[in-house]
Amino acid sequence: MQHYAAKSVNFFLVDAMGALIADVALFSFLIVSSISDLRTRRVPNALIVAMILCWMLIAGAGVAMGSYSFATIVSRFFGALMLGGLLLLITCLFERITHSFAMGGGDIKLIFASACYLGIDSSCIAILIACLIMLMVGGIAHMSANSMKVTSKTTAASVLPRAAAYPFAPAFMVGAAGAVLFSYMA
Repeated sequence: MQHYAAKSVNFFLVDAMGALIADVALFSFLIVSSISDLRTRRVPNALIVAMILCWMLIAGAGVAMGSYSFATIVSRFFGALMLGGLLLLITCLFERITHSFAMGGGDIKLIFASACYLGIDSSCIAILIACLIMLMVGGIAHMSANSMKVTSKTTAASVLPRAAAYPFAPAFMVGAAGAVLFSYMA
């Protein structure tokens, strides 16, 4: 009986170490993508590919050690694919209807890659938190633009920064941190 208890503790440590490695990898990529998005308003494709390859290595190691089942990994990947596809569809429809920019393709790919690490539930929480942050940022920008002196030749809309000027990756990184903390508390 004592051997079984030691074995279950060992599996717990492997699971905890695997989760820690995955979280460190995820947030390393999210920090780099946030810096890139702030500087250039782009999330490089090479970063997304590296993020997915790293997830595949971590997931493969988890399957090899018995921490995860192959079905769980496949389920996470296809769930992330569905989430990314849904976001792409919503973005395309919104842009088609409103004729305005909604969300960049790099942001959608970043959310897809992050969903591989986080899973669907935590990814949805991260997106919700990120969207609330972006609403606050947009509201503050709108209020500050309205407080500027508007002359007869300018309007409040003309002094507002373009919506495309707001990087989403930093807000998503904060949302992902909130989702991960929430998952550890639950």
